Amino acid sequence: MMSILHRSLILLTAGFLLLLTVDTIQAQIAFSPDGTFMKVYSPCAFDQGLFPDAVYQEVGNLIQEQDYNVTTVIYRDATSEDDDCGSCTLDNFINCGLGGFVYFYSHGSASSVAGIYLDTQQAVVDWEGGDPGDPNIEVGQSSAYSWAYYAVVFPDWFEQEWQDYLDQSRAITIISTCHGHPATTSKVVSSTNDGGVCFGYIDSPNVSTNQFNNSRLLTRMNGTSDNAERRTAGRAWDSGSGYQEGFNMFGNPHITLCPATEEYYPQDGMVVSSSGRGYFETDTYCTEDASAEEALTFQTVGNVTIDNVHWVGSGQVNRIEFDWDGNGYFEVTTTAHADKFKSWGAAVSNSHALDGDRVSPNGDDVEFEFFAGSVDVALVIDKSGSMGSGYSNYIVPAKIAASTFVGFMQVGDNLAVVSFNSGQTVNFPMTMITSPATIAAAQSAIAPISAGGSTAIGGAMTAGQGQLNIVDEGFPQAMVLLSDGYETAGPYVSQVIGSIRDNVDIYTIALGPDSDQGLLNSIAATTSGIYLYAPGGSDLLALYNIIRSAVVGQQTIVMDGGTIDQGENLFHSVLIDQLAFFVNFSMVFEGSDVDLELITPSGLTIDSAAASLDPDIDFTEGSTYDYYIVHSPEAGEWQLSVIGTDLPAPEHYTISVQGFSTLTMDAYLDKGEYDENQPILVGAEVTEEGQIITGSSVWVEVQVPTTLASNYILGYNPAHEVERDLNNPIGSKLPVPYYLASPDSLTLYDDGIHGDAEAGDGIYGNYFTNTENTGSYTFTVYASGVGNLGGQFTRESTFSTFVSASNRPAAPLPVTPINGAIGLPASPMLVWTSITDANSYSLQLSTEYDFSTTILDTTGLIDSTFAVVGLGNNAQYYWRVSSVNYYGTSDWSIVNSFQTITNLNDVVVYPNPYKPHSGLGHTGISFGHPTDATKRLTVPATVEIYTIAGEKVRTLKEPESDGDPNGIIEWDVTNDSGEDVVSGIYLYRISNPSDEEIIGKLAIIR
Repeated sequence: MMSILHRSLILLTAGFLLLLTVDTIQAQIAFSPDGTFMKVYSPCAFDQGLFPDAVYQEVGNLIQEQDYNVTTVIYRDATSEDDDCGSCTLDNFINCGLGGFVYFYSHGSASSVAGIYLDTQQAVVDWEGGDPGDPNIEVGQSSAYSWAYYAVVFPDWFEQEWQDYLDQSRAITIISTCHGHPATTSKVVSSTNDGGVCFGYIDSPNVSTNQFNNSRLLTRMNGTSDNAERRTAGRAWDSGSGYQEGFNMFGNPHITLCPATEEYYPQDGMVVSSSGRGYFETDTYCTEDASAEEALTFQTVGNVTIDNVHWVGSGQVNRIEFDWDGNGYFEVTTTAHADKFKSWGAAVSNSHALDGDRVSPNGDDVEFEFFAGSVDVALVIDKSGSMGSGYSNYIVPAKIAASTFVGFMQVGDNLAVVSFNSGQTVNFPMTMITSPATIAAAQSAIAPISAGGSTAIGGAMTAGQGQLNIVDEGFPQAMVLLSDGYETAGPYVSQVIGSIRDNVDIYTIALGPDSDQGLLNSIAATTSGIYLYAPGGSDLLALYNIIRSAVVGQQTIVMDGGTIDQGENLFHSVLIDQLAFFVNFSMVFEGSDVDLELITPSGLTIDSAAASLDPDIDFTEGSTYDYYIVHSPEAGEWQLSVIGTDLPAPEHYTISVQGFSTLTMDAYLDKGEYDENQPILVGAEVTEEGQIITGSSVWVEVQVPTTLASNYILGYNPAHEVERDLNNPIGSKLPVPYYLASPDSLTLYDDGIHGDAEAGDGIYGNYFTNTENTGSYTFTVYASGVGNLGGQFTRESTFSTFVSASNRPAAPLPVTPINGAIGLPASPMLVWTSITDANSYSLQLSTEYDFSTTILDTTGLIDSTFAVVGLGNNAQYYWRVSSVNYYGTSDWSIVNSFQTITNLNDVVVYPNPYKPHSGLGHTGISFGHPTDATKRLTVPATVEIYTIAGEKVRTLKEPESDGDPNGIIEWDVTNDSGEDVVSGIYLYRISNPSDEEIIGKLAIIR
């Protein structure tokens, strides 16, 4: 097979990587039967001029610039003894295969040990003598300090083939002694079948080594491993059973506390297995009368579950292990405590010479952070005929939005793109994002998608799942499914929904009024995803950004938007809380030149140039988006500056601020699907590092369907669709873009009587009852408040649901007693709304909010009233009702509560008699039991105190400043003038809202 090969020259040193682009060459590519790369290489291929001059020029320039000495290279395949490929001829070189070439050269008068091998066959490339076929060969040793440098040239096909190679759990290990230790013999240690080919230095414990496994971020070449236990960290591939358990590496952060330089180099990265076991390591030769736990401490920050943190190991290496559920992203902060350090006696360096802060013994402590997490996403795009230019032309904004979604993905994520009509096309196979080039390739694959054909949504789901099956299911996985129509071809959703893996969340977007909104909503509800309705193509950019943040587990801090003209500069404010540690400031627009800049709370302006100079800020831009990622942002009010740089016409844009924080809002609905006239319970829980936040302001805005034809005509773009819908039968309901419908606003409460469980529990709720129209309802929940740790905060969450037509009757609404009523008699009358098409009603009454037990459960009620008898005094009750007809039973109504009145004879007055005790006694007399709520007052209540002669001494009311809102009135034994009353017998009278009263005596002894 002949192909054009584009070459990249990679210079690898002990801690640095340099990528240079060189020329192309034609060559035949061959692989050994087991898939090993670099099958056979001629020992003199490079010297015989078999590569273009540009290759030699680039290598020569590097050698000249760095003052390297060139050393001969031997290429050999451990799986083949084919001597025909050993001669140095162009034909043999081409016939034997070109997988790239490796060239070693060393700096200084003496060479260092270096080598490379692949897979478990130890295909070794070595120099300085020895038999390359021997996996335990003693390779060259140094008698003087020298660094090994090596260059690897890969052709253009290698990137994808290399990814395939990694997907089969084969790995590459670059071997170097770095700064060689005198008179130390090193051996290449053969790998087992662990898939994470690694090596160690036997009899050379003072030398650290580098291992990079088949990681999601291979280019993070940090971390170490020098024994068999840690070599098994890589995923193992077994031809019979596939992937075996092991660690998927983001990089192995190996912390050397005390090299001879008395410096400490932090390493980014972590190790995480598919089962959630993570760890990082620390050398502990050097702790001065201190354990590893004391020398290096560990703290995680993130909206994920991290637990079971503990230290293991002994000797040189200790390890912190922890459990992670595999969802979301998180940040780890480690602190090196300088007072626990001491130096090694031997003069030896190690290979961890990465940039970063350093710690010297008895110097300042140093903290460093690393960030972990990744997601697997399959984008699934409808390309059926209705998406085309002859109909809605939705395919254009759909491709723009999908390409923008891809632009926001991060290195380490896995991505696939699938398009579908009656069939399915894998436009971009599941690939790990390793650089911006991967993102660009995916975007290029989206661009040529064209519309035509029918719609097989079930087949599309199967294709998306097939791509997700390629990668390790231990990481979060999501499918993002867009469609504008109904299923018209199989396989159908009902046939395939059961085959979707449990760890796959499907996020669905119903595009336009002709989409099967009910089906797409059901898919999302069944798979724990999110459903969103897009009335038109212009809504997609914002909705895809909402889904992107949900997929990775980010919190939306604010979303806003507007329209900008040429030369205009608009500003948006956002409050960043103190617990936000990784924040995206983004803007999406339709394609003109609009720029985004940031202004920090301290007044610093951040643009693309400033971001390039700040290691804590990343900036990315595309034709339809700009975004900044800010690590550990300054808390306070930020400004987003939107600049109309080059606009032929006014441009609409949306800004979003989303990030990771341990201050979170979780907003939800009580169900996935609803019927007409069925109340929708909207809930939200606000927490801070797992602890509830009370006193927040939480509300929701709801975009509802409408039947107003004039709005529909004005707001909908495709004229032929308007004409088609207006020709529908009289009485047909016409959908409308939600930005034309007036949103309904609803406050959520944390008072225990709005579907929010208990008062003051940090769970906010309320019922949305305006559900008389079928269609998609979009909810945006807002929260603002002050956290105990994070300070001021704002949060948003947007999602849709579908309300369908039904012949079942609507659920009634409780009328009286009003929700939260108090002081009711023990035999109250319950009243609810009458439902026209109901034949009967069912009623439940309970003392538990969840109705886990009931004291009344009755059916077949004809009237919309019911008299309850025999309830207890001063007790909290909950009730709900449903309606029944020939087609079925409605859902339960909203839950209402009420409290019955206290039996005044049960009210406890204590202490009686009252006698103050100096420093220890009561401060007054209480009317109401401190712990038994059944023996307290029913509010409002009044207590009047009289002398035995009938003279009023004091009047107390509950609730008032004198009373306790929990049904207890405290009397401080003073009169209305604030003077202490004298000893004697007094009368008290307690009255309640039902005009009941009781009179009793109490004694005061002074």
